[in-house]
Formats: sequence, structure tokens, C-alpha cells
Amino acid sequence: SSPNNATADTAVVTQKARRDSFSKHPLNTLFETHNELQIEWYILLEQAGVDYDFLLATPTADLQQILQEHCKLDESATQSIISALSTHVPDSMAYKEVSNAKVITGARATVISNEEYDVLAAVKSEIARVEKHLQSLPQSLQENVQTTEQCIRGEFDKLLTVVEQQKKALLSDLQQIAETKHNKLTQQETILKQRIQTLKNLERNAQIMIDDESMDLEQRKRKILDEAQQISTDNLLEEELRLLT
Repeated sequence: SSPNNATADTAVVTQKARRDSFSKHPLNTLFETHNELQIEWYILLEQAGVDYDFLLATPTADLQQILQEHCKLDESATQSIISALSTHVPDSMAYKEVSNAKVITGARATVISNEEYDVLAAVKSEIARVEKHLQSLPQSLQENVQTTEQCIRGEFDKLLTVVEQQKKALLSDLQQIAETKHNKLTQQETILKQRIQTLKNLERNAQIMIDDESMDLEQRKRKILDEAQQISTDNLLEEELRLLT
């Protein structure tokens, strides 16, 4: 036979050997039932010592890193394998993570982690609480000043001739107290507005990252949690308000 025929025969034998090896490997069922999974990826997994049980037991974030860095798979191959696991393999960690995740509706319906959902829910609750407190400040100040002034005027009108100077002094003191209180409430108002703006910025940034389909899920989660951790939801705000009381 000619050299060309010999080369062709060798190629056929090599391809058959690859198919036989593939069919015997525990990963074969996953790859055979999902056309988007290529045999070249399977071979890279086998060479790296990554078996089916390892794919099942590894969390998505760790699995993504291992497939790319250890198995030398590109982003597209990595996402295809993880997608097949999270969609069709109930025993896999990837599937369980998706099943336990929550869905929120922003610019699009998005699956997020429990931690992200809890952070956003806490932010919304804090915004509502601070806004309610903020709305009560002007009315509270006005009512307190009016009540005190009426009491003072009513009492001292009876003794106007005798205690005129004392009445004027007390009214002056009241005004100073009201101004001091007003200044403190103005400071409280500024603190609360800044708090609302900070929380809204966090909420807006989180929603932008959630709506960004190109952003890595684990990176997004870490960023949202890190930003939320930097914002104290109770202690710092309450301490600032207490010092201004």
C-alpha cells in the first residue's frame, strides 16, 4: 500500500481508539447527552485527572477556576460544562446552588445567591426606616416649639406686670434652645440623607452588576458583599444620632 493509505489507516485507528477511550470513561454519559460538550474538553479533563465525581462535588466558583487554570479550558468551554451540570445533573453542587438561589427582577430576571438577596433586602428595609425617621423631623420640631411657647405665654400673661423681665428672659432662653435643637436636627437630617444616598448607591451598583451578564458571578457576589460590609446598618448611625440628641 502507498504511504498516503498508511497514514489514513493510522488516523482511523487513532480516532477509533479515542472513541473507545471516551465511551469507557465515567464522563461519557454527560458528554454523549449534551451535543455542546466537545470530546476535546473531555480529553483535557481526563488528562488533568478531573473525573465525574469531582465535577459533581465541587462548588461552581471553585469548579470554574479549576477548569480554566488546571484543565486549560477556555471561558466558553467552562461555562458550557457548568451549565450542563447546573441544568441537568441534580446530584451536582452546581445544580443545587441554582436550585437554592433566589430570582429578582431588575432590567431582566436574574438568579442571585441567598447572600446577595439578603443584602439587597436589608438595604431596602434600612432605606424605608431612615426615610420614615427623616420625614418625622420637621413636624416634631415645630410641635415641640409651639407647645412650649404656648405654655410659657399662658402662664406669664397672668403675671405680666410683676414678672415681665423674667418672661422675656425665659422666651429668650427658649429661642436659644429651639435654635440649638434646630441645629442638631439639621445635622441629623444631613446624616440621614447621606445614609439614604449611600444605601441607594449600593442598591444601584448592585443592580447594575446583577444586570451585567458578562460579569463573573462569584466576583459579583464578593463585590456586593464587600460593599455592603463597609456600610454599618445600625450601630454607627444610631451612635451619631444619639450624640446629637
